[in-house]
Amino acid sequence: MSRLPLRARVGLLPLYVAAGALAMSATAASPDAGAGVPARVTADGGAGLREAPASGADVVDDAPGGSGVGVLCEARTAHGTRWYLVRGDTYGWARTRDVAPTTAEHPPRC
Repeated sequence: MSRLPLRARVGLLPLYVAAGALAMSATAASPDAGAGVPARVTADGGAGLREAPASGADVVDDAPGGSGVGVLCEARTAHGTRWYLVRGDTYGWARTRDVAPTTAEHPPRC
């Protein structure tokens, strides 16, 4: 515990709050943060965005062929299949064969 009297510690509270708010605003993400690595759906029939990185997982949305998505990260299953966690209109998992990054930037591992 601090050796300062309670009154002094309470008096410093606004300073602590201001410092915390400043730290939060300095580290706050920009509105585009989290959009991921820019990518395009390369599958002609589009890509089914799945609930989990597995072929048997439920499809939660479809991304049409040629549409833009953001790749947030890449995962590899125990069988070696690679999946991207993507953000289009919703979030979902797409096979890497159906989506290709449009920049040299490689998505991080999940």
